[in-house]
Amino acid sequence: MTVNSQLCRGLHALVLVALTLFAQSNSAQVLPPPPAKLTMPAKLFVREFRFEGNVAFSQAALTKVTAPFTNRAITSEELEDARRAVTLHYINHGYVNSGAVIPDQDPANGAITIRIVEGVLSKIDVHENRWLRDDYIAGRLQRWGRTPLNLNELKEGLQILRQNPNVKQINAELMPGAAPGEGILDVRVVDQQPFRLGLEIDNHRPPSVGAEQISLLASDLNLTGHSDVLDLRYGIANSGADDGW
Repeated sequence: MTVNSQLCRGLHALVLVALTLFAQSNSAQVLPPPPAKLTMPAKLFVREFRFEGNVAFSQAALTKVTAPFTNRAITSEELEDARRAVTLHYINHGYVNSGAVIPDQDPANGAITIRIVEGVLSKIDVHENRWLRDDYIAGRLQRWGRTPLNLNELKEGLQILRQNPNVKQINAELMPGAAPGEGILDVRVVDQQPFRLGLEIDNHRPPSVGAEQISLLASDLNLTGHSDVLDLRYGIANSGADDGW
């Protein structure tokens, strides 16, 4: 008996995730893949499901997910339910552009193979930043976009980047790529003007050398566009003589 490839169409409608981070809040929307329409009326006895391409979860973990559909005869609709259950297991754990497909096959001894397509972050597009360089922002986020791509880890990376004093606001949207499982992160960054100038007056020095001092402070919090800091200080101190400065 051949399992029709129509069972895998649910994966090809990739998940579109909108993730927006502000200073006080963040939100994410996850849309599961739509169910495939199955027309196979016959029942098939399924002894076990076998998985290929899975890294995030072990064979044992995915076997537990499909346990309700094993060791009995199931319809094509139930076979699709098993595939969907595996996909939702990934999505519910943050792997929003991962999913399961059932390829064409001739089941032997009641064993059905489910192929896992685990999501990747194929590209990061950065917009609207003025002071921070694109490669700096993309490089920081790429650390949290490991394969398979996990939205929870990516959100953590965005929150850490938001704590950078040069970053005022981040808006990020995860969009589908050219191939199933690929994701493109579109990032819009509002960064801060990095220059600081200040004047400091203190009397912390010993009176014998002149207690009072005036200092001019200048800082560049983003010298090369990679959030590197340059601090400059120029001070004028009272000499301690009776005639003042």
